Amino acid sequence: MLPNTTNHTALGDSNTIDAFDFPILCVDRIGRILIANRAFATHDDTERSHLRGRFLQENFHSAEIPADYLPRLTYVVETGKILRYVVNAHTTRWFRINMFPMSKHERVERVFICVEEISDIKRAEHAFRESQEQLLQITDAINDAFCVMELPVCRVIQANRSFCELFQTKEADIVQAHMNVWANAIHPDDYERISSLRRSGSTEPLEYRIQRRDGSLRWVKSHAYHIHSGKLGKIRSVSVLSDITEEQLARKELHERERMLMQADKLSSLGVMVAELAHEVNNPNHLIGLNVELLQGLLEEIIPHLDTLPELQVAGMDWNQARGELLSLTKGIDSGSRRIQTLVDSLKHAARDEKEGMDEIVSLKTVVATVTLITGSLLHKATHHLEIILEPNLPAVKGNQQQLEQVVLNLVTNAAQALENPEQAIRIHARLHNPETVELMVADEGPGIPREFLARIFNPFFTTKQGKGGTGLGLSIAQRIIQSHGGKLLLASTEGKGTKASILLPVPDETSISPTE
Repeated sequence: MLPNTTNHTALGDSNTIDAFDFPILCVDRIGRILIANRAFATHDDTERSHLRGRFLQENFHSAEIPADYLPRLTYVVETGKILRYVVNAHTTRWFRINMFPMSKHERVERVFICVEEISDIKRAEHAFRESQEQLLQITDAINDAFCVMELPVCRVIQANRSFCELFQTKEADIVQAHMNVWANAIHPDDYERISSLRRSGSTEPLEYRIQRRDGSLRWVKSHAYHIHSGKLGKIRSVSVLSDITEEQLARKELHERERMLMQADKLSSLGVMVAELAHEVNNPNHLIGLNVELLQGLLEEIIPHLDTLPELQVAGMDWNQARGELLSLTKGIDSGSRRIQTLVDSLKHAARDEKEGMDEIVSLKTVVATVTLITGSLLHKATHHLEIILEPNLPAVKGNQQQLEQVVLNLVTNAAQALENPEQAIRIHARLHNPETVELMVADEGPGIPREFLARIFNPFFTTKQGKGGTGLGLSIAQRIIQSHGGKLLLASTEGKGTKASILLPVPDETSISPTE
């Protein structure tokens, strides 16, 4: 390259410019050729002696110097400034044109024109751009998020389409920016752990959550690799982030299924224990029932004789008072024994491994009575305001009584567990919804179910009582049972006001089925 100066008198002879292996010529102010080096003449296949004094456009027919060079020459002559530009010849060859003015008494007298072919450089640049475009296409085709950062400044220099989609941002907002767009998205509960691992130099894959701009959470697994450039002395970090949200959900569901299998095993064992307990309680209670019946028979025979002894004292009481107490005690024992028998029968019925028969004639009043008896203690602790309304002449339904009791038991238990204080009420209402449908409604005045949970409330293993004994199976199973009865299980909830569950069951067509008593 010629020296960057406007005083090139030392280049005024052909011997000097012949030392350059690229074409050089010198023209005057209006473009007449004064000197041309050997490389120029060889390149143009012209004798140098034929070039002197002629205008360049008259005999120079190659495309290296295009026709618009004269305005450029005029610019150099008038301004005295060096001009460099690139021209494309026949689309396959590229040349860099350099015009150097030579001044005398502050007036440009000559201009040296240097022509350098840069086709190899252009081809290399084109190949480099193509490889970059191919790399971008490859990285954009990758489903994982991918970015390259320059260290230690942590400046992002490349990010693929998946990276932008994951962080819900544009490439223009990421490239050349600091990695804050990434770091700021890390969930606060994971930030300290991830920062600590990074500071320790750990190269292990990291799993954490990111919070996106729309508020959604995604789980990612991050791999980082360092690239060292010996020539440039730069260190770059290549990071690949895999969205593992679905994998995490699958893990959680698997964990819940394992937990529920254990719970199911416990429930199975509990069913056996309940059956055995009911049997053990039933025997002595049966004896109590027989004895109280015998006692009542004896009292019926002996009381008339004792009534003839008005002065009789029994346990510090006169006979008239003692007589009332005896009758009340025996009546209480009989009532308690019958209540125990009813509870035992309900427990035995609930624990029985019953076949899937769907032909029973089921009274919803009986179902409600059985469930409220079993959950009596729970309801007593949960609320001071239990309202049960069973409309008269309520038609019976056809199905499986044990399964319907299981559904109502689940709904009543959920309602009781939802209450925050005993002043909140629970209402159980059975009515004729329309001539073809009966409705059993269980409503509570608890805190309600968040709106975002309602869409998933019937999903298996989904529970709003995580860590409080909730299994996530109750409502899912309840829905399937009601659907198998040809009915619907509906759930409506308002945050802060409570939840209402409605069972809708079809009324059988058979005219022989009479209303429940």
